Amino acid sequence: MTPEQQATLEASLAAAGSKATYTGASTSVVAWFLSSEFGVLFGILLGVAGLAVNWFYRHRQDKREQAEHEKRMGKEVDD
Repeated sequence: MTPEQQATLEASLAAAGSKATYTGASTSVVAWFLSSEFGVLFGILLGVAGLAVNWFYRHRQDKREQAEHEKRMGKEVDD
């Protein structure tokens, strides 16, 4: 897998994690209105899982961008 493909895949997974977080939060609110304890628990778990996925891939993106920045700064200083 090329670095560009990997970056695209990671961005897609981060977006999916973000959507899962919002879906989990929405599910929790609706289940709370319907007095469904299972629905609230499911929504919370889905939201936390989405948050974890989003954090993981954003962290990897930040590390990749930091390495790219340091590489560019090193080239500019050498030129």
